[in-house]
Amino acid sequence: MENDIKNIISNVVDNHIKGINDLQLVESSLNRLLTKHYSDGFIIVTSYRADEKSIEQNNKDFAELKKLVVSKGYSFIPVYGGFIENKDTDTEREVREPALIIPNHKVGSTKEYDDDKGLYNLGLELIKRYNQDSFLYKPKGDSSESYYIDKTGNVDMTFNNKSINDLTNIYFTDLSKKFGGKNNKTSKRFTFTENLYLKQSPVDLNSAKSRYGEQFFKITTPKYQITPMDDYSTIVVSKGAKLYENSQNNNIICESTFNRLLSQMNNKDFVVITAHRNRFSKKENIQRNRDLRGVLNDNKLGVHQLVGHWRECQLKDVDYNKCPKDQLKDTIERSYLVAKPDTMDSQVFKKLMLKLMTIDGETQDAIVYHKGDDDVTQVLGPNGEVYETLKGLTLNQLGQAYSQYVKKMDTPFIFEGLEIPGSNSGAKVMSVMNIKY
Repeated sequence: MENDIKNIISNVVDNHIKGINDLQLVESSLNRLLTKHYSDGFIIVTSYRADEKSIEQNNKDFAELKKLVVSKGYSFIPVYGGFIENKDTDTEREVREPALIIPNHKVGSTKEYDDDKGLYNLGLELIKRYNQDSFLYKPKGDSSESYYIDKTGNVDMTFNNKSINDLTNIYFTDLSKKFGGKNNKTSKRFTFTENLYLKQSPVDLNSAKSRYGEQFFKITTPKYQITPMDDYSTIVVSKGAKLYENSQNNNIICESTFNRLLSQMNNKDFVVITAHRNRFSKKENIQRNRDLRGVLNDNKLGVHQLVGHWRECQLKDVDYNKCPKDQLKDTIERSYLVAKPDTMDSQVFKKLMLKLMTIDGETQDAIVYHKGDDDVTQVLGPNGEVYETLKGLTLNQLGQAYSQYVKKMDTPFIFEGLEIPGSNSGAKVMSVMNIKY
């Protein structure tokens, strides 16, 4: 991943881990690489105790940990978290601490075990052996829940709708709080940077044999690079205009322009589509939508960038309508309105839009499809099934359709407006990128 993975800043001698010079920064996230592992089940565990053991002992224990996992019949993925040591001092530097993602896979293959009892028991054995407080456990199956399991086998904490990347970040963030020693759980000596590293794949057979039990991944550069125009953040009002707060994207969000656009599209075919999925992080969703826009542009289709938001309750199992206001978190989401060119056949256009509901292996629940011939709007499923038919399309109808079918939630989804350029230079950039307004 030559461009998507930045070259690691040297300082090899200053780092704690032997062989750290062959680590790669995974900017696009682990989720792209480890999608299958989510339903197969996995644990995350480490042998490291920077607060108790020397560098030499930590390295020795980590090597032993990998051998022990293989001896139990499991494969593993070494992952390294980046930390800033002695932040804001003259001795500030990045160090990288390791952990293992252990999938519920048989060693030497990607074939999963029938159940994850053995994996769970392995996690308990390892945290007792290496004096860890807990391990992170994602059970086998389609459930979105994951857990911290302590030494007694009790659930210490529960996580819901967290991706592999999210869980790995959580694990290393909690690990950093323990680096200051037993009596200093909130030490600021180590600060997790949210940089995650994987080892490069072996270059030859001998290298692969020496790393038996490890799963290797070919990390490729995303075809479509993220630009400032793809960024978004919390929406604020400044001098009567809606803007993104502290964002690289300086566009203005205009509701009246969106309403005017919809009124002008009565006799045209168009769709409203997104690649956003709730279980991915903001960074991942930006890349997913960038990939979607890239494919659309490759097919000579321009996009109107739409911006909406919904409020998610931070309390588990509490309905939106019953959630305290201080527990509601605003979530921004981008969608694209894509109009069919006059030169494209309607069925070809519709077929392409249904195909683009799947980006990077993840399929959307629905898209909004407007048929210009009879000014009818349909909510379509992945196979073209019609969930609902609406006469015409207003901003409120679009929000309601998104809430019920695209997001599949009771929470109201509100479209704030259409992005328009905030400057002449922004207009030029949007024109080059085939972003319409």
